Amino acid sequence: MEKLSNNSLEFNYIYDYINNMDNGAIDLNDVRLFFIERIKDKDESIRYIVYRTESNPKNKTIEKEIVKIIKKSIHNIHSKEPQTIPYEPSLTYDKNCIESLAYNEIPNFEDIYHKTFENPEIVSLGYVEDIDNIWGYLIRIPISNDEIKGHLFFVKKYSIQKLLGKSKFIVGIDSSSGRCDVINDALTLDRTFDGVIIICKSKSNDITNGLAYIFNKSSFELLFSFNESYKKEVISRKNELIDIFDSEEMELLIDKTKGDLKKIKKLADVIRCGYYTQLTPEKIDNIKNEFNLKDLELDENGKIIVSSSNVWTVLKVLHDDYLKSSLTNNKYEVHSKKKS
Repeated sequence: MEKLSNNSLEFNYIYDYINNMDNGAIDLNDVRLFFIERIKDKDESIRYIVYRTESNPKNKTIEKEIVKIIKKSIHNIHSKEPQTIPYEPSLTYDKNCIESLAYNEIPNFEDIYHKTFENPEIVSLGYVEDIDNIWGYLIRIPISNDEIKGHLFFVKKYSIQKLLGKSKFIVGIDSSSGRCDVINDALTLDRTFDGVIIICKSKSNDITNGLAYIFNKSSFELLFSFNESYKKEVISRKNELIDIFDSEEMELLIDKTKGDLKKIKKLADVIRCGYYTQLTPEKIDNIKNEFNLKDLELDENGKIIVSSSNVWTVLKVLHDDYLKSSLTNNKYEVHSKKKS
C-alpha cells in the first residue's frame, strides 16, 4: 500500500489532535458511539452486526463524557513515552510499547468500518438487551488537517464485569406513556481502550491509508477475531508441515491449537517464519536430549508425535524457541525473540 507523504498517521499526531478537541477541532455532533455484535454461524464463519446509538441532541452529555474519556486515556498512554513497533503476533515485550498494524491487515475491521457509515440499526443506550451478545464497541471521531481527512476509531472489547454495574444509571423514557424509568443495570463505558485506528485519505492524491495502534494486544485480537484468521491461515497452509508430521498428527495439532488464541497464533507464526524447514529427525533428537524434553517423541518415520500434553513443546521446537547462549552456554526456553 502506498503511504501518505506526511506524518498524520503517527501516534503523536493523534495525541496532539485529541488534545485540541476542546479548541473547536471537533463538533460533538460528529462523535458517534457504535456497539458490535459478533455472530458465529454453523459453518464457523464470523460476521459482525453494528448498532448505532443516539443521545439527547440538546445537551450531548454522552458525547462530552466520551471526549473526556478519550482525552484522559490517550494522555495516560502518551505520558509513559511508549515505543511504537510493528505488530508481531507471537512476541511479548518487557518494555513499554505500542504495536502498530496496517488497518487492512486487521481481520473483519473493513467490514465493521463500512457498516458504521451504512445507517445501521439504532440501539437504545438504556435498553442494552436489544443486543443479544455485545462483543465490543467503538467510537468514531472525524479527523482532518490541510492534507488529510478521515476518522479515528477508538475500540474496546466488551467486558460485562467492567461495563455493567449499579454505580451508574441511565434514565429511559417510555415513548407511549411518557413515564421515566431508571435503568439500574445500564451500560457504562470503560475508561481505557484496546486500540485506536486511524483511517484517512490524502486531499492531494485521494490515497486511503490507515494504521492501528494497539494498547491491549490480547483484547484487540479477541475483538476482531484474530484467532479465526489464524485458524484459516493454518488450515490453508497445513500441507507445508507434511515433512514434520504425518497427516493424522498434523490434524491433531491443528485440533489441539485452534480453540486457543495463543496456540493457534503460535502455529500460524511457525508456518510464517519457516524455521521448521531446517529440522531433521537428528536435530529434533538433539534438541530433545539437550533440553531434556521428555514429552517430545518421534515415530518410526522420524516425524513428531503430538499429544494433549506436549502441544507447547512441539510449537516451541518448530519455532526455534530452545536456544543456547553463546556467552555462557546456558540453555533457555525463550518466550519471545527478535531476529537481528
